[in-house]
Amino acid sequence: MKRALTFFKLLFLFLCLAQALLFFVPLADKSAFAALNGNAGDMFGGTVSCFSALSLISDEVKILLLMFLILPLLMAVMALPCFNFVFGLEPVLLICMFVLRYASSNLFGGAKLAESLFGMMTTFIGMVLVPVWLVHALIKFVYLISGSADNDRSERLRREYERMTGIGRVNKRRCPECGETIAMEAKFCRRCGTDLSEEDEE
Repeated sequence: MKRALTFFKLLFLFLCLAQALLFFVPLADKSAFAALNGNAGDMFGGTVSCFSALSLISDEVKILLLMFLILPLLMAVMALPCFNFVFGLEPVLLICMFVLRYASSNLFGGAKLAESLFGMMTTFIGMVLVPVWLVHALIKFVYLISGSADNDRSERLRREYERMTGIGRVNKRRCPECGETIAMEAKFCRRCGTDLSEEDEE
């Protein structure tokens, strides 16, 4: 379930990026060539946009850039711990998707076929992710109110510590020489180095 949700997050992010790219790239018309020649005139009227040159790139190249350059970079960024928000990135991406979709539609006076396709796909995936995010946010909120999040985190840390040190709640004993707590199956004391194999044989 966790891997499937991560896959949907990455797919949703990819489609939002496609929406963003289509938003910044104006339609291939004379204003793009005028911007390349240094003339005034742009889709925003009067200022030369740095994104106008991208209108000369074919749709196939844009898709390749999204798939093999931008998407892997964002996947690496999302893997950083600083992006592990309490409620996730789904609401931010959802808002960006709607803003980019309707803003581009108003600016261009109509969406291209590719933009319409990306819009329908992002809307569908957004409809899937919104209920999942609401349930996830509700669980997180209950955890924060009840304090279960701290208890769960402490329990996981305890299990990880016991796994790394070999100490369990039941399978542990004390060294007869120094009193150090060690694992039941340990052959030597980690503090004083006492050989415990002879005691096991007895």
